[in-house]
Amino acid sequence: MPAAVQDRRAVVTDPQPGMFAAVAGDVLIAGDDARLAPTRYWDWLATRP
Repeated sequence: MPAAVQDRRAVVTDPQPGMFAAVAGDVLIAGDDARLAPTRYWDWLATRP
């Protein structure tokens, strides 16, 4: 998916932790400068080509 929308961020995988592993640090939390807005899946999908 990232390549389809020209997103150049790297996707990092780890085969070791398993399905219910914990992630160290705040990698799944938005930063202090994040813009948060309500987004409904169907609204987002309607904007996709």
